[in-house]
Amino acid sequence: MTSWPSHNQDDVSRPQVPTQINLENGDWGYLVNKNSCPLRWITLLLLRDCDIPYDIRESNYLRQARAQIVGNEGDRDNGNDDGNSNDAVANIISRFLKKIWEHTLNEIQIRIGESGLQQRLFRVAIAVPAIWPQYAKEKMHQAARTAGILANRPIGKTFFMLVEALEVAALAALFEWRGYPGMEV
Repeated sequence: MTSWPSHNQDDVSRPQVPTQINLENGDWGYLVNKNSCPLRWITLLLLRDCDIPYDIRESNYLRQARAQIVGNEGDRDNGNDDGNSNDAVANIISRFLKKIWEHTLNEIQIRIGESGLQQRLFRVAIAVPAIWPQYAKEKMHQAARTAGILANRPIGKTFFMLVEALEVAALAALFEWRGYPGMEV
């Protein structure tokens, strides 16, 4: 996907979209007003505080995200000693993923039509840091399920996997360079 909704034409055709969402109005990615205070770096809050390096844990983005989550999702105490409500974080991430998923399905439908969309099996991969612990991966999987990415489709089950970000980067580089001399399996 390289086509994103945006108020700025320069942002429309980029290979990725910023991981940010405004909880007040639901704007996401490039639609977020630059003067607003969106949630950023939200996926890091799936981690327990002890698993986040101190300098990142105390960054302004994460402090603002924690404050917004407490204000929008309620009580932070979920008994997991991390100071973050992982269910609330997974819920917010699922909102962001749902926006991306709906946009993706719409773009596919524009290109191949409704019947073409309904006849396609999907393989969906979400990149996560290689050092993420299993509990954070499980919460990301939960967020994808809540977002509807894993919803049953008449054609069959969506194949879903979490892929380590380093592997994604390597595959992207190989894909980009595949036509160059000397590049082989």
